[in-house]
Amino acid sequence: MKSHFRFDGQNYNQIDGVAMGLPLGPVLANIFMCHFEEKWVISGQVCPSFWYRYVDDTFTMFENKDTANGFLQYLNSHHNSIKFTIEFEQDNEIPFLDILVKRCPDNTFVTSIYRKKTFTGLYTKWDLFTPRKYKLNLICTLTYRCYVNDVLNKNRNKPRSPVSTAPKKDIIILLPYLGLQSNQISQRLKSCVYNFYSFVNLKIIFQNNCRIKSFFPYKDRLNRSQSQLLGVQ
Repeated sequence: MKSHFRFDGQNYNQIDGVAMGLPLGPVLANIFMCHFEEKWVISGQVCPSFWYRYVDDTFTMFENKDTANGFLQYLNSHHNSIKFTIEFEQDNEIPFLDILVKRCPDNTFVTSIYRKKTFTGLYTKWDLFTPRKYKLNLICTLTYRCYVNDVLNKNRNKPRSPVSTAPKKDIIILLPYLGLQSNQISQRLKSCVYNFYSFVNLKIIFQNNCRIKSFFPYKDRLNRSQSQLLGVQ
């Protein structure tokens, strides 16, 4: 796909790849990587113990570093425009996307959330001029990450439908009212909490920050003579 751009007073024509930010970019990248895997990875003479890929990021395992470096050279020798890089684990840990994978002594894996050193904890503010679906997806993503990533590991060996032996604990959450999406968010949160914390009785209260009284911050004041006439019979 052709793309034209101007830089430092010169006009350029991009002859390889797609323009940055183009919606078709991830789709085309995934299609090409599927072709790359079928042609050179699956049929290769040296294959990793396992190969997991998300678009152009891969998570692989090899017996040793020499085998991994040899496989890296093998991949980079098949296409001029595709050059892989490699990163090895440090102290039995390695980040993949937003997940930190830790290798245990018994060759099992434990995962947790990975934060970059530049992470500040700031997210998109709700009142910013950003499409509403992005804000809702952010809430859903953080909710699933909070419960699924941590709770599943803690309850891996517990029965699917545990029997409550203690009275349920009421927990109330206040959230801004989002219109029709509020009911969906409420159902998903309650279902997620019930599946993993059956002793919790989650109550969600939606509040509308834009109330009528916000348009009338001041009440009409009465003078002293008028206030003295007020009474109850």
